[in-house]
Amino acid sequence: MKRTVYFFLQLKRFARAIPSVIAISLVLLLCIFAAFSAFVKNEEENEAKIEIGIVGNADDTYLALGMAALRNFDSSRLALNLSFMGETEAKEALERGDLAAYIVIPEDFVMNAYYGDVGKLTYVSSRRAVSMADFVKDEILDLISVLLVESQRGVYAAGNVAEDLAHGMKYGTVANDAAIEYVDFILSRSKMYRLESFGVTKGIGLVPSVFCGVIVFFLLLLGIGFAGVFARKNSALPALLSSRRIGAFSQICGEYFAFSLLGIFSLSLLFGGIVIFFGGDIEGLIGHELDSDFFFSVMLSFIMISALQTFIFEVTEGIMAGALSQFFVALSLSYFSGCLYPVYFFPEVIQHISPYLPAGCARELLASALSGGEILRPIIIIIAYLFVFLLASILLRRHRIIGRGGDAI
Repeated sequence: MKRTVYFFLQLKRFARAIPSVIAISLVLLLCIFAAFSAFVKNEEENEAKIEIGIVGNADDTYLALGMAALRNFDSSRLALNLSFMGETEAKEALERGDLAAYIVIPEDFVMNAYYGDVGKLTYVSSRRAVSMADFVKDEILDLISVLLVESQRGVYAAGNVAEDLAHGMKYGTVANDAAIEYVDFILSRSKMYRLESFGVTKGIGLVPSVFCGVIVFFLLLLGIGFAGVFARKNSALPALLSSRRIGAFSQICGEYFAFSLLGIFSLSLLFGGIVIFFGGDIEGLIGHELDSDFFFSVMLSFIMISALQTFIFEVTEGIMAGALSQFFVALSLSYFSGCLYPVYFFPEVIQHISPYLPAGCARELLASALSGGEILRPIIIIIAYLFVFLLASILLRRHRIIGRGGDAI
């Protein structure tokens, strides 16, 4: 009876913090999703076609024909956008960042190549940026330069072979057929390989994986709003309650269940409002449906995370210490679990450990719910963490009670 009364008293005490918790949570959600939207926008920009300028004679029939082939038939058209322009215009566009680079084709390049004298192409790119995308752009530009030069050599080599093997046939016909077959081989090179995408986490892409990560990060920060409730104003109170037959187990369980139930209530209000007003936009951004399995996974993750937050508040004393501890633990766990930064950028050791961290298994559970993958392993790990954190909190409370001369019930 006393234990039940204690639980309802805790429920009433935590309920007073709901308005401030929802207000703090809204601010956190706005900040987190603003950062997430900026990340999605940056990813969309990175996936846009690479703008390449071509400095050459646009009136040259053969050059224009080659450009038309690249724009319309070659697989590079999916990643590159080639445009004719003057060298001054190309330099200015490169300085503004409108171009990734530009290629300079000599004035008589095509005519000289016609007679077998293949000249060199020059490409100019900015070295200000040092991101991986810029290195990839440089490699693509180098590939284009080599491809054009070597293709010219290949065509003329094929023509020489055709001339040697013509045996009375018209050399021009054989040479043209050989050149066309060679060009067709170059333009269809994408048939030589197969591109498969396995996703980042549990078969989902980078954007939905980051979305799952920021949700877990938000859940880890949610406990900050309850810092004022968890802060002990009277350190002798646990010993006094224990003397009234409400021991460490009953105290921790009463506080934990009150905290987790009202936390779930707050999350339901927040996520319900978000789905109603922004659900379609979010699903469009991540490319997955936010169904009941996903929300069940969110709530299950929070049940475990609330046990972790209960333990953190049990370790610390005071509002400021509790709030700061919550923040730094959330930041550290989220970082090494791949919630704030893709885990594949970390060393292999951290990649192997990440799924077994509290935030890591929660992120994997959300990702599995989005992709429809296997969820048993992360659920088992989450349940194990739940009992570990609760047991640690109970033992620590019991230690405090004994230290105050109370009875360890």
